[in-house]
Amino acid sequence: MVRDRQTLRARRLCPTLLALAALTSCNSVPAYQRPDLQLPPDWFPTQDHQETFLREWWSGFGDANLTELVERSRTNNLDIRATVQRLLQAQAQMRVARGSLFPFLTLGGSVERVRKSRDSQSGADGKDDGTSTDGDVETLYRLELAASYETDFWGRNRASVVSAAALTHATAEDVRTVSITAETETAVSYISTCAWNERLDILRNMLENANETLAILQSVPGKGVANDLEVHRQKASIAGIEVQIAAVTQQSLQEQDKLKVLLGGQTAALNLECLSFRSLIVPDIPAGIPSTILLCRPDVLAAENRLIAANADIGTARAAFLPTIDLTAQRGYESSSLASLISPSSILYSALAGMTAPIFSGGRLRARLALSEARKAELVERYRQAALNAYWDAHTTITSATQLNMQERAQQTASEEAQIAHHEAQSLLQKGQIDSLAVLDAQREHLFARDAVIDVRLGRLLVAVAFYKAVGGDCRGARILDNTE
Repeated sequence: MVRDRQTLRARRLCPTLLALAALTSCNSVPAYQRPDLQLPPDWFPTQDHQETFLREWWSGFGDANLTELVERSRTNNLDIRATVQRLLQAQAQMRVARGSLFPFLTLGGSVERVRKSRDSQSGADGKDDGTSTDGDVETLYRLELAASYETDFWGRNRASVVSAAALTHATAEDVRTVSITAETETAVSYISTCAWNERLDILRNMLENANETLAILQSVPGKGVANDLEVHRQKASIAGIEVQIAAVTQQSLQEQDKLKVLLGGQTAALNLECLSFRSLIVPDIPAGIPSTILLCRPDVLAAENRLIAANADIGTARAAFLPTIDLTAQRGYESSSLASLISPSSILYSALAGMTAPIFSGGRLRARLALSEARKAELVERYRQAALNAYWDAHTTITSATQLNMQERAQQTASEEAQIAHHEAQSLLQKGQIDSLAVLDAQREHLFARDAVIDVRLGRLLVAVAFYKAVGGDCRGARILDNTE
């Protein structure tokens, strides 16, 4: 008969266990789908260029100082260091969220000394039963292990873990974004310093030529009013060149100061001077947008990971409408004698299962759900914008590289012709066949032409840096959260 009762109880318990198992498998998180993108048809990926995603892309410029400075910025830049600390915070927060999936265990012990009054030991009629004396003192020793666990029937804790993990991945992509920014800004600052130094060399050369022209004018026999006018014009031109030299020197020093900031101020043993602007190599830029751009750009990956986190937050908000079940259990020992504390007669235990269901919250739960859904809708648009920016950046740099390449060839020809005209003007002035005004015009045109060559070449170098940033740099380490993790 006892066995029949046990069988009956087991049969009654089976539906309950099956129901609990079904509840455990419930998931309130919506299925995630990557948003559709609407891009111009000519912006679609056309080629794969894995070779452009070199870890040490800066070595392609062929400058040892640039290589050293960029590598130093990767370790010394303060923005990178600060963002790494944010990543450590996100990782810690993820571990906090993951801890909610496991029981919480505590071990405690206590010693309690109690003095009972005579009245508390009297019988029900208020009379002393004769078994105790006034002022009895009792010592109780207790040692217990407690466990508590919140069952994750609706997947709320699981959703919190997914959200925290996605935010951790997003922060990791933020680190890549800051790192790429620091690398490219260091390269831009160094290349700009090289360009300013090249301008200084040109201006100093032009100053030397201007002084030679002035010497020719001052040596012309039979000086008159016209000759004095030409001398003053040439001196004014020389003064103008000297002003430009001072301004360009200031710009070069400012770029070097910027480099010091990008390197975290640790530049004592570094050479910030450019080796040679003309020796800088312009890396080849492919003609098509890499098909892996959405898997490489850290800002796009960060946007998608934040979208995944917001999608999981909807599951957390939905689960808040449903009951929560908490399980707690305690087991330990209690004795008035320390010697007999660990013994079968001192064992105590308790177990409790409790359920809490929301009934009225003043609309807070619905508002939180609406907030989560609106947040996700916002991040969908931000993801689309980030993807659109990625394609736009890549498309712009590729187009600019093609146009600047053609401009440089044409501008180089113009500079060579202006140089020939300047030399011929100086020769004719020496022979007395033209006045100094024609020489000044030729000198200015030559200066503008050489400066334009520097501008175009600087543009090509900076576009090469921008292309690396546009395609997201090195793809290794890029990651999107997998919901199955």
